[in-house]
Amino acid sequence: MPALQDLAALRAGAMLVDAGSFDEARRMLEPLAANDRTFRHTARELLVLAAWRAGDGSGAKRWFDMISTDAQTPPATRSRVEMLMALGATESKG
Repeated sequence: MPALQDLAALRAGAMLVDAGSFDEARRMLEPLAANDRTFRHTARELLVLAAWRAGDGSGAKRWFDMISTDAQTPPATRSRVEMLMALGATESKG
């Protein structure tokens, strides 16, 4: 049952990225991003997106670094987050 609860929390956190505040999304998703959690890669990706949308560059970088250094991060997740971070870097210069 814990995996089902984690999935429900992940979905709720994803909805908060779109419709809630960054702090609400972070509170919901951070526990799911721990190294021993099943959905950590998705939670971390959502945390990068939430921080990026909130204009929290250091928060986005923190989660990006965690994704980048985890050898088990799926390649598609890594690629999406790299594109988002590159977009953020481009926007901040522009």
